Amino acid sequence: MISVASGISDLADDLGRFWKSDVFWGAVAALAALGAIWATLRASHPRRALSYDFNVVPLVQRHEGLSGALEICFNGNAVQGPHIILAGLANSSRRDISSSHFDQSAPIKIRIGASVLGLLSAKTYPESAAAPTATVQGSELHIGPGRIGRGECVNYALLVDGQPNCTLTDEDL
Repeated sequence: MISVASGISDLADDLGRFWKSDVFWGAVAALAALGAIWATLRASHPRRALSYDFNVVPLVQRHEGLSGALEICFNGNAVQGPHIILAGLANSSRRDISSSHFDQSAPIKIRIGASVLGLLSAKTYPESAAAPTATVQGSELHIGPGRIGRGECVNYALLVDGQPNCTLTDEDL
């Protein structure tokens, strides 16, 4: 008959041999090395993800009863089909996107597809963040280069005349 004490002693001896095994510690070292390599690669080559979206809002709904009776002006110039475009950029990656990450220090270019009358605002979330500079050149919005921090969103509002069709220009794709 085996006593409980001798059973525990045998189990402790078996576990002692397990922990003293060179094969066990070799496997632990290999797993630790793989974990360290993975962590190093993840930290040194983080994925940066910048997403964008465009929302178009017409300022006036056309109605046959208003034909020729309503005139809209911006800075003294008549506007036929006013729309507000909200162009948004969001950094959903684990790291900041700095100005050095812009391709050859070139801005992000958004082709509007309508006459741009003005850049109305640039707002960020969180509000303490600074938006990359934006300029209007012809019928394009040029953004940056500039820092967009981790988790930050930037929204640009533009006033355009005509039905817009927003796309990134080919050199940005």
